[in-house]
Amino acid sequence: MKKPIISDFSDSYDSIGFSNVLKPIIDKLPNPNYYLDVINKRFEFRINELENNLTLLDRASLLREYLVDLRKFSVDAVKLYEIVNSKINQKNPNKFNIQILKVKNSFNVIKNYTAPIQKNVEIDEIDLAIRIKNYLIVHLKEVLSILDSEFSIYLKKSPLNIELKKVFKELDKSINIKELQLLGASKRTKFNKSSNEKHYKWYPLIPFLVDGTINEIQFNSPDFEATKLSQVIVENCKLTKVDCEEIRPYIQDTLFSPPSKGGAKNLFSEKKLKEIIKYCREKNLPIKDELIMKKIHDFGIDI
Repeated sequence: MKKPIISDFSDSYDSIGFSNVLKPIIDKLPNPNYYLDVINKRFEFRINELENNLTLLDRASLLREYLVDLRKFSVDAVKLYEIVNSKINQKNPNKFNIQILKVKNSFNVIKNYTAPIQKNVEIDEIDLAIRIKNYLIVHLKEVLSILDSEFSIYLKKSPLNIELKKVFKELDKSINIKELQLLGASKRTKFNKSSNEKHYKWYPLIPFLVDGTINEIQFNSPDFEATKLSQVIVENCKLTKVDCEEIRPYIQDTLFSPPSKGGAKNLFSEKKLKEIIKYCREKNLPIKDELIMKKIHDFGIDI
């Protein structure tokens, strides 16, 4: 691709609209930083919005950096067209060439955000990876819309559109949905054959363990031993497909055996708690029981 020159950008912006919006008059004086005010106001709003987005709370720091990088890209794009619009600069292309490099560097920075998407895929945080990907694409499109509506800059009509398409392509292919669906099906099959069979006996207890129901049943039945308590749990939680004798060893080791013995079927062991947390993530179950939260905290496990 040939190196772009200033005249190549003449059809990708409205010179009259751009000139009018660039320096509005405030108290009869020109405001040369007007475009910064417009851009900063928009990105401050988006950062505040992000901080209240609970679905992306775990990655708020990453996405805040992304918004900062998008802001820089916006400013660099406006500065590029300031040069394009200036007759003085047209005689000296050095400024133009430097600014082109700055915009292209912004493109590379944005493409680098595919790495955290792929990292979340690798650790099986697929839903979060998809939310991050969508966030990146939506807000990059918003920047183009702001440049269009506020500054009469149409980057998709400029020589930079080739690079811009590459950015969107990189973001889009950071997650292959069809491939993940096949992988997910494979994992589910594997899980059903191994993990589910291995732990099936106690998995039905998890929802009632994490919401405090089992703890409350035991509190209200202090004289019951493991067998009787297992029966009450099955009845009260309506676990019609669960055999009392199958869950009794887990109730025994979890609620009746001294912690020092560390029974293999103790659901408060570090290993079992990690499995419970994973199960709750997959099923979107909140962990409300204070005793479990204390055990998780004592082991230093991340939720």
